[in-house]
Amino acid sequence: MRHYSKIIFYLVLSVLLISCGQSVAHTTTTPLPVPTSTPTLIPTSKVTPTITTLPSPGVLPTINPTELPNLLKSALSIETVDILNGHRLRRFTGWDYGYEYAEPYFTDRYQWMDSQHLLLFPKTGEIPDSLYPSTEQKRAVVFNLETGTIWLPNEQPKAKYRILDISLPRWSPEAGVLISSMIFIDGDFKREGVYIFNADGEFVSVYAGKLHGISPSGNKILVDDTWIDLKSKKMVDFAWYFGMVETWLPIWSPDETRVFMCCYFYGNAVTGESYNLLNEDTIFEGKPIEYLQDLSHSTGTWLNDNYVLAKDDGFFTVMSGFEDVIPIFDVSSKTYRSLIKVANLPYDLTDVATRYATKDISPNGDYMWVHKVYYPTGFLIDLKNFRSWEYAGNHLSWVGNGEYAIIDSKLLLVLSSKELKAMPPDIQCNNWHPTKGVCLSLTTNEQGTSTLNFLNAQDMSIQKTALSTPLFNQAIWSPNGDYIILATEDKALWRIDYPNLENMEQLTHPIADMYVESIIWSPDYEYLSFVGGANIYIADINKSQ
Repeated sequence: MRHYSKIIFYLVLSVLLISCGQSVAHTTTTPLPVPTSTPTLIPTSKVTPTITTLPSPGVLPTINPTELPNLLKSALSIETVDILNGHRLRRFTGWDYGYEYAEPYFTDRYQWMDSQHLLLFPKTGEIPDSLYPSTEQKRAVVFNLETGTIWLPNEQPKAKYRILDISLPRWSPEAGVLISSMIFIDGDFKREGVYIFNADGEFVSVYAGKLHGISPSGNKILVDDTWIDLKSKKMVDFAWYFGMVETWLPIWSPDETRVFMCCYFYGNAVTGESYNLLNEDTIFEGKPIEYLQDLSHSTGTWLNDNYVLAKDDGFFTVMSGFEDVIPIFDVSSKTYRSLIKVANLPYDLTDVATRYATKDISPNGDYMWVHKVYYPTGFLIDLKNFRSWEYAGNHLSWVGNGEYAIIDSKLLLVLSSKELKAMPPDIQCNNWHPTKGVCLSLTTNEQGTSTLNFLNAQDMSIQKTALSTPLFNQAIWSPNGDYIILATEDKALWRIDYPNLENMEQLTHPIADMYVESIIWSPDYEYLSFVGGANIYIADINKSQ
């Protein structure tokens, strides 16, 4: 009877929506307005900003939003500050407020789009917030490093809850386009469209509907219930029906062709298979999930082709009644299972020491580390076959190439053989080669000589190379590991080849306000950029043309 009632409800709702000119299956195909966007050259005159809010102690005053475009265009500029040994150092400057961290770029204050364009989020002020001390305001800006022109993508719609907010604009590296979104008035309705621009702000395409998610690579998007490949332009309709259901952010498979979204939607862009389940239709371990129980989650990870790990993000979501399990969704069976049972991990409901906490997945997605809350032990789980191994320790860090892991900074775990090796006590191993099992650390002796220490995980041998040049305090691998960038205490940059450790060369003179942080390589690895105060510095790693 429950299912008949649902069918009647959907039919009635469908008739009402169709009578209003809307479709329950897909977005309307009425053409959306096409914006015009022309990059503007930076004028030489300066604009004085108007403050729209009185500043509180420790809070930046907020600039009048209507003045921001002209203010940013007049303020931002790039200049060459140094040329040494054929290497150029440029400084991007002009915005004293600095730059805000922005998801999904929250580890950085800016992003390279391509070797010619930067995507930045200049701070424009702060406002009080009931949940946080203050909320920083920011405005996305695209800057062309070669022509000195900028353009401002349109303001983005905000989600009802922070946890569901999609940070826009977002650059798609392979497709070479910027993803944006806009709400506009269409008759009596507010409608949303996903707008696509090239790096210089020229309009490319638009998709009608609400943007539900962007894949980790930035090359796939989910608009309403349609999966779209921005590079190939392929589109797959999953034919979901959302109704009044609140949806969370999609969880993308590693190849980004499959999508799982709470609660509960699944789609496969290769086969075209898709389905959606109501909470009352979803089961856990073969039993229906009761109405008062919930497995809502806005984050998660694909474990393999069939299982999705549901992560409780602890913000506007709950996992009532499931605190003592690790829920994973079985795509083929359309049900939730407990990873503890699937991986045959020991568990005792009466013993709080056996409860599992952090779930860390290796960078290549082959393994998961699960440790207990009150007990100094953890389990390594092979995600292909769910075989597990127990090790003493509770903190594990993965080595970038996926071949090794470090347990409690004391033991090296060889993942292929599951062998443990003792780490040398005098080596701090947190700077691994991008593709090899080689760890680099930098030490300084009492005489003020810097030494590069290389630990080879294969045989635990150590190679030490003393540097006769000035005192160094930071070492950075190049993206492919064929050279190392070194920073001195007086804030100059050097380069040395690896593995022969030859051709050491100074790249820049010391710069007073230069702090080597928020380091990002350009996509072609020709430039290394970093933050210094409110400025961004860009060093030419190879000889300047």
